[in-house]
Amino acid sequence: MISLDHHATTPLPPEVFETMLPFLTERWGNPSSSYAFGSSLKSVIEEARGHVAALLSASAREIVFTRGESEALLCSSTKPASAPPPAPPASPLPTNPPTSSAR
Repeated sequence: MISLDHHATTPLPPEVFETMLPFLTERWGNPSSSYAFGSSLKSVIEEARGHVAALLSASAREIVFTRGESEALLCSSTKPASAPPPAPPASPLPTNPPTSSAR
């Protein structure tokens, strides 16, 4: 995992500010939404993911954007969604518990 977090004090280069400005003022929205305005932003994020992947010689699916280091650490400590589910734990309870005949 590569952490690029400056603990909420990351310096913002002018070219990054210029690139982000439309998304902070005019083109903000939820890229996971079903409405056109928000969902049109998903392609912008995927393009950015592709640029970062190219810089790191990685595949785009390996790039995960998070809001900060805490979220990144949580993501890195959990198994991927494609991993098979774990086997259920052995139950400490008997499989056929005795039944009570008293009512």
